[in-house]
Amino acid sequence: MYFYLSTKTKSIELGSKEGEVTIAVNTLKVCDYQNDISASGSFVKTLSENFKNIRHYLNHDSNILIGCPISGYETDNELVFKSALCLDIEAARDVYALYKLYSKYGNTLQHSVGVEAVKRDTFDPRIVKEWKLYEFSTLTKEGASPGTRLLELKELGIESNPNKAVEILKEMLNNLIFHQEGLY
Repeated sequence: MYFYLSTKTKSIELGSKEGEVTIAVNTLKVCDYQNDISASGSFVKTLSENFKNIRHYLNHDSNILIGCPISGYETDNELVFKSALCLDIEAARDVYALYKLYSKYGNTLQHSVGVEAVKRDTFDPRIVKEWKLYEFSTLTKEGASPGTRLLELKELGIESNPNKAVEILKEMLNNLIFHQEGLY
């Protein structure tokens, strides 16, 4: 007599999103420390026309590429990017570890953008109506735009969280169903 072992499990993504961060890289309608005010809609054109050329660096250093932008959009008050950090390289792993550390203590790393002003308001030249965005950066120092912060950090998968693996295995064992050969 043969027995087959099968389990009922939930669909769980195990680490497939690890390293993804959602970050506010610039604020809108706020005067930054460089005396610029990004108007609502000022990033729309560059996001639609130049998205594939935008890079995620560390401290604006083009030699330290740490992530790949997945999506970018404006909210009412921020320019937001979702980026996949390349955890195969040391600099990105270090940044990811810093995101986790700062998040654990209710703090955040700041962010910044590498931009060129395309159109400014004729009445108030501080207001930028259109930007060309080249890159955004995670900073290890204070940024020029107040309020740039980490919005979301994807949870670790079981590869680096053994307790999660134990929880999943316990759930699987609790849901074991034995099927006798031929009887289902």
